[in-house]
Amino acid sequence: MNIKLVLKLVGRVLVMETAALTVPLAVALLYRESPAPFLLSIAIVAAVGLVLSTLPAKTQFFTREGFVAVGLIWIFTGVVGALPFLFSGYFATLPAHDAFLSEFKAWENALPHNDGRNIILFKGSRGNRLEKLVKAFRETHAL
Repeated sequence: MNIKLVLKLVGRVLVMETAALTVPLAVALLYRESPAPFLLSIAIVAAVGLVLSTLPAKTQFFTREGFVAVGLIWIFTGVVGALPFLFSGYFATLPAHDAFLSEFKAWENALPHNDGRNIILFKGSRGNRLEKLVKAFRETHAL
């Protein structure tokens, strides 16, 4: 497999993502917010992208390289999209995520299982309706 070509493609996509990151940077400047998370993200992604895109590589491209390149591009795109949140300190406000997951697991365990298929519902803004749905399901399906 031509891994250098795959990394070169990933680098080119990262360089294009730095251009895309200038849009939220402009919005942050327009609303007089701190541009630091975007500037730091742009600098890191541009540096990595430029290094990768200048790798010397053979031009032979096969299906295997295509699959690996697409997978890596998806992963790197997700990481690049998360960088401004990481640098702004937004991830520090996510402990509520644990509370949501514990509630979700409690409701998942309380629901009946039918033929190996799990029915997953979780309590949201319609808590009473959810309880009625669970009760109706239990009445119509023999356990």
